[in-house]
Amino acid sequence: GYPRLVAVQTDDPTVVPPEASQIIDASENIKGRITSSRHSPTLGRSICLAPVEEGLAHGGHRLHIRLPARPPAPARVLPAQPTFAPHVPSLLPGRRSVNRVSSVPTLD
Repeated sequence: GYPRLVAVQTDDPTVVPPEASQIIDASENIKGRITSSRHSPTLGRSICLAPVEEGLAHGGHRLHIRLPARPPAPARVLPAQPTFAPHVPSLLPGRRSVNRVSSVPTLD
């Protein structure tokens, strides 16, 4: 199947994986990549988006994110798909709109 875009949450809320970080399985096979990651002041933790293999795109599925110069970070797929608000005006001058994640539930 095709990769599915999912919201990913690291077990450690302070870990914000670099964009393009590899998502790996227990055998260290690459199963996806982090496409965006930020610390969310609203959630008080990090949140990531990643396209992953279809079989991994289920809420609660355990993942590991390969990090530079440290052990892989344990993480899990969130139970709901990220939602977007394409009607939200962009904050950048000259751009009319941008897709933004408007709500992502957490597992806390």
